[in-house]
Amino acid sequence: MRNLLVGLVTLMILAGIAALMPGTIPPVVREGLGIGPSPLGEAPRVTGDGSYRFIQHQPGDPNAPVTYNPCEAIQVEINPDGVDDEDQAREVVLSAMKRISTATGLRLVYAGPSDARPQWRSRTEPVLGRVEPVLISFATSDEVAELEGEVAGVGGSASVQRQGVRTYVSGQVTLDADAFDNLMDQSGGLDVVRAIAMHELGHLVGLAHVEDDRELMDAQNRGQLDFGPGDRRGLALLGKGPCV
Repeated sequence: MRNLLVGLVTLMILAGIAALMPGTIPPVVREGLGIGPSPLGEAPRVTGDGSYRFIQHQPGDPNAPVTYNPCEAIQVEINPDGVDDEDQAREVVLSAMKRISTATGLRLVYAGPSDARPQWRSRTEPVLGRVEPVLISFATSDEVAELEGEVAGVGGSASVQRQGVRTYVSGQVTLDADAFDNLMDQSGGLDVVRAIAMHELGHLVGLAHVEDDRELMDAQNRGQLDFGPGDRRGLALLGKGPCV
């Protein structure tokens, strides 16, 4: 009887903690309590104006964007082949991933190196050979036609229907290797290539282009090196999607 009472008290305590701080309960325990998964991070509170647009919306709801599942980590592999300084390229990508994680509350996790090469149907739709992880790589327009012209990178994700909700499952970012090498030889080039990576990761998690020179997601970057007010609002909303 005593063990039963202790068990009941423990369940009540766990349930109370889950109600107040849902992210502190391990998924297995949450499942046992019947309270379901919880987001791994928390999207920041963002106020102010600014411009943002989403790449995809939930069917029949123009106000609800398609998002990644905030209750699962987004595994990311990096293939730096094709640039002169592969270590520097990797550090730029990791820094941009950290900025996106902070701005959304989503957990972008480095899963290790990859020798996979990018494939694209369009500038927003990657060809995925597997569901995960996300592939971030470097290439030239000879390999990836979407990089032709003044395009410094492409990024996007593929979505599926789960439990009546459309959700992103994986994606790709491909950065122009020649542009990276050229910019890294210039003063301030590191900040510029990081901004390019952040822009493409913005596409990866669901932001579309805007026409607003205050925003990093502006279709024609005019020197913006960090997320603007609208970017931050859109990214925060993309971190508040449903757990599916």
